[in-house]
Amino acid sequence: MRELKTSEITAQLKKNAVSTIAAQWQVVPKTPLDYSFKEISNVTEITTEESHRRHELPYGAGIKSITTAIRLPNNHLETLDNLFTLSAKIVESPLHIAWIDLSFNNLKVIDKELLQFPTLSTLYLHANEISDLSEIDKLVALDRLRTLTLHGNPVENSKGYRQYTISRLITLKHLDFCAITKQDKKIAKAYLDYCERKKVGGGDE
Repeated sequence: MRELKTSEITAQLKKNAVSTIAAQWQVVPKTPLDYSFKEISNVTEITTEESHRRHELPYGAGIKSITTAIRLPNNHLETLDNLFTLSAKIVESPLHIAWIDLSFNNLKVIDKELLQFPTLSTLYLHANEISDLSEIDKLVALDRLRTLTLHGNPVENSKGYRQYTISRLITLKHLDFCAITKQDKKIAKAYLDYCERKKVGGGDE
């Protein structure tokens, strides 16, 4: 049997490494990065959790995760400052993040940091402390948003909450785990028209 040269061995190792990474592209996207129940109070702590996670992976700590989803529910987050920047350090393509779960945290506002994820289509914000209906307006810029949850926030009790949300976020297909029907959209439009007339009239009709 012919003995392999060092250059041939190196080439084969590189080929195997590429195959391993290619395989990850096929498998990992189906698995979100999951940091739920980690007692995280600041997004910077994600890097520590990720370091621990990668230490247990067979392909080492040098390869970024290939995923389109990040789960951060059941923590103690009050702000999302630098979430995108940190994502870029641990995810191969943060611009392709399509699903973020921030449910059961302590968020009082809808952080504009979320607008850094242009392909975001699913956003879970239920069971937080968001109270101002106008916070929903921030999400208008996410033109691929299809699924949103806000139930379990004080804002849910605001007058016209569902109608306002549907009328402002026209790309939504599901709100609070309920499908948005054509009738929902008609009612939302009627509500929006009523609010506009009310503004012009300067008071209740």
